[in-house]
Amino acid sequence: MLQREALVKGFADGSTQQKMCHKCQIVFDIFHEQISRLCSVLTAFVLVLLHLVRLVGGSHRCEGRLEVQYNGRWGTVCDDKWDMVDADVVCRQLGCGSSEWLNSRFGPGTGPILLDDVGCTGNETSISECPNLGWNVHNCSHYEDVSLTCKEDTTEDNGALNSPHYEKLDSGDGGVRLVNGNNPCEGRLEVFYQGNWGTVCDDDWDLRDANVVCRQIGCGHGVALHYSSVFDHGTDLILLDNVNCHGSESNLTECSSMGWLRHNCGHHEDVGLTCSGTSGNRLIVSLIEDLLHSLETQTGAPNPSIYLALRLSAHHNLSMERAYLERLLNEMPGQLQNSTRPVTGLLALFILSLRASCHDLDIVLPHINGGTASLLTHMERQMHLETMKIHDDNVPLSNFYQYSLGVIALCTADIQVDRDFTEALINAVEQQQFTHGDYVSIDTYALAGIALQCVEDSLFPVYNGTKLDTALSKIKGTILDSQRPDGHLGNEFSTGNAVQALIAMGSSAVEFIGANRAIWSAVRGNVYHNPMGISQILPALQGTSYLTIKTMTCLNEDDSVVVEPLEPVVVLPNENTVGVAVEVVMSNGSGHHYLVDVPLNSTLLHTLELLQEANVGFTFGTTPSLWGPYLSVVNGVEALSSERQYWHLSSNGVSLTEGIGDYKIEYGQTITIAMSSY
Repeated sequence: MLQREALVKGFADGSTQQKMCHKCQIVFDIFHEQISRLCSVLTAFVLVLLHLVRLVGGSHRCEGRLEVQYNGRWGTVCDDKWDMVDADVVCRQLGCGSSEWLNSRFGPGTGPILLDDVGCTGNETSISECPNLGWNVHNCSHYEDVSLTCKEDTTEDNGALNSPHYEKLDSGDGGVRLVNGNNPCEGRLEVFYQGNWGTVCDDDWDLRDANVVCRQIGCGHGVALHYSSVFDHGTDLILLDNVNCHGSESNLTECSSMGWLRHNCGHHEDVGLTCSGTSGNRLIVSLIEDLLHSLETQTGAPNPSIYLALRLSAHHNLSMERAYLERLLNEMPGQLQNSTRPVTGLLALFILSLRASCHDLDIVLPHINGGTASLLTHMERQMHLETMKIHDDNVPLSNFYQYSLGVIALCTADIQVDRDFTEALINAVEQQQFTHGDYVSIDTYALAGIALQCVEDSLFPVYNGTKLDTALSKIKGTILDSQRPDGHLGNEFSTGNAVQALIAMGSSAVEFIGANRAIWSAVRGNVYHNPMGISQILPALQGTSYLTIKTMTCLNEDDSVVVEPLEPVVVLPNENTVGVAVEVVMSNGSGHHYLVDVPLNSTLLHTLELLQEANVGFTFGTTPSLWGPYLSVVNGVEALSSERQYWHLSSNGVSLTEGIGDYKIEYGQTITIAMSSY
């Protein structure tokens, strides 16, 4: 042990490392750089071995959940006070360069929590040298385990400009490459034609075009567009201009354009782009795996929103998708028939799911509203009922979110949308009716934008095109104006739909690059653990939207996602409790106040269950929804959708953006449950 401690101390103060590298330098003088590389690798290896630190759960050694070893046991590190400086120390300790991302998504640990409140200065050679609360001292749970991604050492062949992987050329015309970027998946776009490489003009270029290029070179999907030649101007031919892809093409040459060598631009308009590459692709696949796992553990009726997100993805597990489609076909008709609420949105999502599977819509004949007909006929009937309610009371039977889904379902099925439906939606935009209580519903604006854009893009005559264009412009402006300083549009859970709408409306990627970055950051922070939350961001992250369904062929689909069985997770009991005050406010303003102690990180649902079990006069009931349990009854009073009522939830005066099954109590707070209307 004394020898080991001395060796560790030597590495800590640098003396042993210097001696080792001095000997390596002598050998280097003889055998040159190959042995020098070996010295560097061995030094990093010994450092890791002695300091006993690792990243687990990632796809390579330089990413994952952080674990350290103490007294022979591996354990996790809490993320309190954790920042990029601490991450840099770990990455250097592992020989993985510097840190790239904090709070990557690699799940909670199951062993002891060994360190908390780590505060490195950045000069340390080991995380154990950084100030902290002490071994085994913490005030957190595994929900706060640190994960990170380091910039893996790329001094070896990393697909630089002369690497065959970089160009990924197709034989003959139509090959593509990205040049002058920092990695194989970004740069100025060049295409190959008749023995020459040339550039592409950025006129009409958007994220759908970028997605085609990124897939073509094996770099995932587009995450950023760059204009004004960020990667320097080309000097040779300009080969393509006005490229317009649907987004499902396998090669850029399958997209429409002005034709080879036809353009009206200069090299100052050369297209540049950044693809997701392996890092973004890994997170996308991780989200897909999360959704597929949710199918295995799901109770109750199948969720068409989850299935839609899987179908709109670039990577699939087709056998699991087919099995879930069978569930939808078998169970959804009964769910639609037996529902006591308006079924507009659910019926629309069912139609979109079948359309995304290239399934025949005419063969499904559920009994809805007392009649038997095709799904599309039922959809039109339901929309007429909704529209009659709008004409009478200025609001639909359900809400404008579901109403917009109905328009999308009909439009993507190539059915001419009744002009009354379009007119009702346009009028609602003009009258600013998309609110939920006191808040603007960005989700509803987004769905209305997708619906109206589909109508405008359809092959059928457009009624009152000027009003339609004005409404689309207003929707886009409202969405962009809702952007928060952190990049989200509305909130974390409306941003996915908002980006889908901007994509569908043909917006420049520059207009929503901040929102995309915000989504990526939230993904890495594990914000989207609810399957419905993932379902809304997954299409947006891949540059698709509900309108992509119109061009889907269901041919030659990637079937590469393998879902491993879920390992049982041992949740350690949390001995820390916090006091929560629950305030119930009725529609007449009368209120009731309750106090309850709950374990730290309890869900709000569990908090309400503990309060109900305390027999202090509080009771509640829930209704199943696509997002999970929905709070519908409090102290015997039901929020009636027919009266446009709901129980509004807030914490310390701030509205909750998560449901009661997802929101977690992480500190003492006051939860207010107030009867509200919309």
